[in-house]
Amino acid sequence: MIEKFDGLDFDDVYLHPQVSNVLSRSDVDLSTTFGGLTLDIPIIASPMKGIVGHDLIVELAKLGGIGILHRFHKSDSARKAELSKISSRTDKFGVAIGLNADEHQYKYALDKGAKIICVDIANGYLTSLHDFCKKIAKTVHSYNAVLMTGNVVCWDGVEKLAESGVDMIRCGIGSGSLCTTRYATGVGKPQLQAIRDCYMICNQEPPSVKHKFASNLAVKIIADGGLYSSGDMAKALAAGADYLMIGTAFAEAIESDNNGEISGMASRALQEEHYGSVKSIEGITRKVKKDKSLDEIVDRWVWGIKSSCTYQNAKNIVELQRNAKFIKAR
Repeated sequence: MIEKFDGLDFDDVYLHPQVSNVLSRSDVDLSTTFGGLTLDIPIIASPMKGIVGHDLIVELAKLGGIGILHRFHKSDSARKAELSKISSRTDKFGVAIGLNADEHQYKYALDKGAKIICVDIANGYLTSLHDFCKKIAKTVHSYNAVLMTGNVVCWDGVEKLAESGVDMIRCGIGSGSLCTTRYATGVGKPQLQAIRDCYMICNQEPPSVKHKFASNLAVKIIADGGLYSSGDMAKALAAGADYLMIGTAFAEAIESDNNGEISGMASRALQEEHYGSVKSIEGITRKVKKDKSLDEIVDRWVWGIKSSCTYQNAKNIVELQRNAKFIKAR
């Protein structure tokens, strides 16, 4: 294992093969259980309008993952209608809300059976976000659901969110293919390094360090952005991610909720549509061709990750994180 990941991204490293007793990809179990959430595969569909709608969420649940309904609806009634449609077809879904969302928004989602409430903002370092999460965490947990937010790229960001009652933390700033935050603001960090930095604060020894998380010891890290292949996904899990958040890569799925065009959540197009005005543009819009089934896409990713595990003597994600060895590509 590389001790320091400073400045490294997915293309900068390889997973080094090693002697393995895992003889078949079929022997690898990628399932996870966390709170009231059990998944067969560690894949979460990002709450992106124009990509993740009710069809993709329902089909992804059948495949063992989970999707999160976006928060950019034209009206509260439209949001409730789509949520009702989803809950009538599956009991495995999440719902995104905005910072300082009204109580009825997240309680309605929880009453409908949402397993995840995601406070969907880009900057996980805001004290206003910490205060809001503290406010709603008890309600979310009372439904045996988990609270998700982000985005952060380092240990102090994880620490503040964990202390605020957050269970699942989105790791990554500016790494998404539709995101231009790094260009617009200069803020970011190579995604592999970000994952490793966030993972280390959750798993460092001695255990006394973990008391900083108060009652919320089981915080989970989500690799959010920059995942373009099953190889990237395997590296993200090996570096310490518990879950993989996918957005743009789902756009080619027939089940994706777009008409051949997708936009970043901070793009000009989405801001004009949802807010009626444009502030800081940190996303782009581009064309996409929908020509693959969701099953085909996810199956390719899952078998790629499992194949990677056979090279790392790992039968599950925990063993992958423990056994994986990285080398620099150049």
